[in-house]
Amino acid sequence: MYRPRLLASLALVTFACSKGSDAPPPAVTTTAPPAAAASAPSSQPSSAPAAAAEPQGAPFTGEVALGEGVTAADVKPTDVLFIMARESAGGGPGRLVAVQRHADVQLPKAFTVAPTDVMVPGMPFTGPFVVMARLDRDGDPMTRGQDDLYGTFEGPVMAGQGAVKLTLKKGTEKDFAPPGGAPVPAPGGAPASMPAGHP
Repeated sequence: MYRPRLLASLALVTFACSKGSDAPPPAVTTTAPPAAAASAPSSQPSSAPAAAAEPQGAPFTGEVALGEGVTAADVKPTDVLFIMARESAGGGPGRLVAVQRHADVQLPKAFTVAPTDVMVPGMPFTGPFVVMARLDRDGDPMTRGQDDLYGTFEGPVMAGQGAVKLTLKKGTEKDFAPPGGAPVPAPGGAPASMPAGHP
């Protein structure tokens, strides 16, 4: 009596399962929690450039003036004034550290040489320096004229120093190099890393 009913029920269940197997399984979507996604380390390298190192050291200040035997009439509108800070090599001028270029010069002229004036970024700006000035007649830092004017501060200069007075006189660059030190490098003897066009 119950056997036909049992067989009929089993047949219905089997038919229902076979019909359901034709349907695709439901899609499963997983989403990482926001906190976990934020904390996961990125495998992509950062494209942001590294911050450039700020120049270190305090500026030194001074004044360039005309010396004995030189008048304002000796200064031409085309003259260019170079103010240079070189490493002190045994008391004499060594490698060029910083330089300024001033056109249309009115003398006396106050100046401030700062770490931003260094020849090569990252160069230390602490001193001691040999500080020199040259009034260049043709404006070309790589040439030396017989009528160029020169001045050198007597004594070493440290970063942050004031009252660095440079007196321009007639002569040659060698005449104004402090005694006992290395000679002033020739124009062609500048290091390869030094930008072209500087004294």
